[in-house]
Amino acid sequence: MTVGNLQYGTGNNSGNDPTTLTSAASPHTLAAENTAFSHAAVVGRGNNQGHGVAGYSNGCSFPEGCFNGAGVYGENTGTGYGVRGWSPGVGVGGYSGGASPGVDGGNWSGGDGVDGFSTRRNGVQGASESRAASGVYGENMSGGGFGVAGRSNARSLAAGAAVLGDNTAGGFAGIFNGAVRVNGMLSKSGGGFRIDHPLDPARSYLNHSFVESPDMMNIYNGNVTTDAEGNAVVDLPSYFEALNRDFRYQLTVIGVFAQAIVAEELRDNRFSIRTDKPDVRVSWQVTGVRQDAWANSHRPEAEETKPEDEQDRYLAPEEHGQPVATGLFYVEAPTGVAPREQTGTAPGTL
Repeated sequence: MTVGNLQYGTGNNSGNDPTTLTSAASPHTLAAENTAFSHAAVVGRGNNQGHGVAGYSNGCSFPEGCFNGAGVYGENTGTGYGVRGWSPGVGVGGYSGGASPGVDGGNWSGGDGVDGFSTRRNGVQGASESRAASGVYGENMSGGGFGVAGRSNARSLAAGAAVLGDNTAGGFAGIFNGAVRVNGMLSKSGGGFRIDHPLDPARSYLNHSFVESPDMMNIYNGNVTTDAEGNAVVDLPSYFEALNRDFRYQLTVIGVFAQAIVAEELRDNRFSIRTDKPDVRVSWQVTGVRQDAWANSHRPEAEETKPEDEQDRYLAPEEHGQPVATGLFYVEAPTGVAPREQTGTAPGTL
């Protein structure tokens, strides 16, 4: 049987003339089936850098609210792949000439929209050349859940982390525009707050540093005035003694030369002050070391020896005159395949 230059059951060589099948049939113009185990129904091969299989469509997709008319469509009624590609270069490549994705994945049955896996490199890698966009972007539109989630089974800092942000150009490794919660130990090289300057909020910032301590210390302070006999009682929160231990006191008299002492130390979440003169205003400060269950289980050591896999690696290598590559969090830049311009047959010229 022959249709144009296409002959069924024999080898075909149509020269330079293309074979075109035109039909108004539904649901498709051409169907191919191979009943042999593990063999393809259709094989396409393009020599001289041509496409093995090319498909074009003027249909719409998810952003426009419909799902009809893919350039290439693959379906698997089992548990395998709908579309699968293999190459020593790029297994599957997608390109878009507009604002739509080059590759789009969706799942309405409970699975992942896009899944990536690699034994040596990144499971999923994204790159962008736009200053207003992201290399990888995640959004959760359900009103709950996570926009981006990371999980790792690494047992040390040198082995890895669930999420890593790295900036080698001097900018921020991470920016959080909103409240941030850390359910665990937070370690940092330094820190503080930055706000719009109260006296010049349009043009200046105001920076303050944190108060640091080798202990897990809480600080409480206030002012109190002694009575006619020189006595005053300071009441602290009801949880104070349950939360703290190892109390330390500081007293400073205000406005007059007078002596002040802690007359009675903390008991029942209160302590008393006595001055040698009546009606003396006293500024007081009390500190305590945390003793709650979490603090007792995770109390940091002020000095510790680095684990073996972190030896000769630095939190701040350049500040110690060492190469950047000796940094504890140094990550070699990915060497994945860069996006390429579409080549070959132009759309609409089949």
